Amino acid sequence: MNKKFAIAALLLIVMTTAGCADKSSAQSAQEVTLDVTQSKTVTAATVVEPQQTAEASVSAAEVKKRTIEVFFSDPQGEKLDKAGVQISFSTPAEKYTEAFKALQQSDNAELIPLWSKEIELKSVHFKNGALTLDIHMPDTARLGSGSEILAVDAFTWTLFQFAEVKTIDLLVDGKQLESLMGHADLEHPMTRGK
Repeated sequence: MNKKFAIAALLLIVMTTAGCADKSSAQSAQEVTLDVTQSKTVTAATVVEPQQTAEASVSAAEVKKRTIEVFFSDPQGEKLDKAGVQISFSTPAEKYTEAFKALQQSDNAELIPLWSKEIELKSVHFKNGALTLDIHMPDTARLGSGSEILAVDAFTWTLFQFAEVKTIDLLVDGKQLESLMGHADLEHPMTRGK
């Protein structure tokens, strides 16, 4: 009798855990938000509590890898060049976060990042084709007028390669600024094809 009770209890725990995993993974792909203000680095790894073990193994299996085109300045600061960069993500919000982080680093001396590592990505929100990124940009990360235009182009060209993104709104500390760095107009929102 005790064996039957133990097996029934174990079966109930497994079913409950599986049900929780299904509910958490059922978040709509139409709206995702990622708040990264709590930590400057965003990774797919999470702290796993003992009761979340089954859910964590499901999430680990859903990590996707994709090679995207990321745009950088040439050494003379005259034009943009692209490079294929592999990103890993498990949610749409992480995909956009990883694409933004790819804009901030290059291993090639001929490809100069226009988005400083000092620029902090505070949040990412995507709903119905509208992507909104909120950043914090210190004065030391600001560029001259020509480089500012290239930086905005690098940003939009990198993020508009995702077919589901129809518009992008770039906020600085939660505000829609007229200009990102004081030299060129910044549209709210930026639309594909402009």
